Amino acid sequence: MRVIPLVFLMILAAVAPVLAQADNVADCAQAARPDIGVTGCTAMITSGRAAGAELAAAYNNRGLAYRDLNKNRLAIKDFSEAIILDPKAADLRSNRGVAYAALGEYQLAIADYDDAIRMDPNYAGAYANRGNTYVDLEKYALAITDYDRAVNLAPNDARVFYGRAIAFSLTGDHDSALQDYDRAISLASDYTDAYNNRGITRAGLEQYEGAVQDFKKVIALDPNDRFAIENLGKAYAKLAWSQYLANDLPGTLRNIESAIAADTRFAVHFDDYGHVLAAVGRSENAVDAFERAAQIGGPAYAKLYQQALRRHGYYRGTIDGSFGRPVLRALRRCIDKRCRLVK
Repeated sequence: MRVIPLVFLMILAAVAPVLAQADNVADCAQAARPDIGVTGCTAMITSGRAAGAELAAAYNNRGLAYRDLNKNRLAIKDFSEAIILDPKAADLRSNRGVAYAALGEYQLAIADYDDAIRMDPNYAGAYANRGNTYVDLEKYALAITDYDRAVNLAPNDARVFYGRAIAFSLTGDHDSALQDYDRAISLASDYTDAYNNRGITRAGLEQYEGAVQDFKKVIALDPNDRFAIENLGKAYAKLAWSQYLANDLPGTLRNIESAIAADTRFAVHFDDYGHVLAAVGRSENAVDAFERAAQIGGPAYAKLYQQALRRHGYYRGTIDGSFGRPVLRALRRCIDKRCRLVK
C-alpha cells in the first residue's frame, strides 16, 4: 500500500527585475515538471543573485524536484544546504526526512521529523510523515498516534486520514480503516489510492459489491490503472464464486463474465467460467473456456486438467501438459456427466 508523503514547496520572489531571473524563479517553483524545476533552481543558485532565505528556498525546491525524480541523495544534499541557510525552518527538516525515508534510512528520517516537531509542535506534515515512516518500520501503534495528532491539526487533509487508514488496516482494525478511507474520499473525491485500498479492504471483508464499485471508480478516474483493473477482475470473480456457492447461477455467470471483461489475463477466471457454463448446460462454451484457461495458464495448468480428468476416469493419456484432442474429448465427456474438475 502506498503512503503519500507531505512535502512543501517554498514560494520564491524574483530578487532582481531581470526577465531571465524572473523566468528562473517561475521554473524553480515548478512542481508539476521536476526536470524544469531542477533547471530553474540551478540557474538561481548559480546566478549569485539569491541569498539567505531566498537561496534556501531555491535549494529546497530543487531538493523536492530531485526527490520527485527519485534522486534522493541529491535531494538530501540540497535540503542540507537549505537547512544551513535557514536552520529554523521546520519544513526543511521534514522534507529531508522524506528523502531519507525513501532511501530506507528510517532513523535519520525520524530524527529529522523529531527536529521539525520540536521547532513547530503544530506541524501536521511532520507528524504525518513520521507516521508514514513508522508504518515502514511496522511500528503501527506509534504510526497511529502520529496520525491522530496530524488529523487533529489538519482535519481537512485527505492524506492524513489515508495514512492512518493504512496503519489501521495493517493492525487488522478494518472497520476503522474503512472509516478513514471514507473520510479521505469525502475530502478528495479523485483520490485513486484511497479508492483502491478501500476496495482491497472491502474485498478482504467479503464486501465484494462495494469493492467492485471502488475499483470501477479508480478506472473511471484513470483508465490505465493496471492495479485497479486487476483487482476489479478479482473482485468480480470472488463475487461470482460466492454466488455460485449460493446456487445463484445467473448471478455467477454475469459476474464471472464481468471479471473476464475487466481483465483477460487470468486463467482462473476462464476456469471459473467453464465450471459455470457447464453447470448451466452450455457444454461447448464450457470446453472453450477451459481451453482458454489452459492456454493462459500454460502446461502447468493443462496438467491440472489432465490429472483431474484421470481421477474421474475420462483420461488415460500421459500427464504432459498438452491440451490436444484426447483432453478435449475427455473434457466433453466429463462435462456431459456434470463432473467437477479443479474446483
